[in-house]
Amino acid sequence: APPLGVAPEIEIPNRGLQLGKDDSLYLYTDGLSEARMPDGRHLGEQGVADLFRRHAGVPVRERLHGIVAEVPRHGGEALDDLTLLLIESLPRGR
Repeated sequence: APPLGVAPEIEIPNRGLQLGKDDSLYLYTDGLSEARMPDGRHLGEQGVADLFRRHAGVPVRERLHGIVAEVPRHGGEALDDLTLLLIESLPRGR
């Protein structure tokens, strides 16, 4: 599928998602998955999942900064883009 918003004529299904306690939803651009590792390979989807797991369990702000700070270690070239959005449900009463 093409990236969201690139082809306005393509219909994207509208779906709901219920986040439970301790669930996180990460949305990111290809700048993350296409970051280059020292051997020249892309970080890829599995590498991104591993990166998220390594930073799980810490507060959101620290987690985002930790993930972004670790990405340059996967290659020496500049990233073309990097956007990372993290959505979590708040505990009741907040």
